[in-house]
Amino acid sequence: MGTTIVACYTNPDLDGFACVIAYTEFLNTINIEAASYIPGKPHDEAKFIMDKFNYIYPPKIDTPDAYDEIILVDSSDLKGLDKKLDPKNVVEII
Repeated sequence: MGTTIVACYTNPDLDGFACVIAYTEFLNTINIEAASYIPGKPHDEAKFIMDKFNYIYPPKIDTPDAYDEIILVDSSDLKGLDKKLDPKNVVEII
């Protein structure tokens, strides 16, 4: 695909979910093609906020391993990293 994927840990809470969305939008604003990857299911608090503000969830990505670069946000270690993501492709951690 050649695109960058912004991801957090599996089953993110509001912080992880919001970080993925915000950083993806920022990258796209500065003309860096990026997609949001939300592994698993967001916690109830994230779902509540997204639904309350009628935010459209990012499209589901079934093949995150097709992306060349991974940026991790709100992640502290590899234990929570989705198994479909190759740590060797991580180019940035925020």
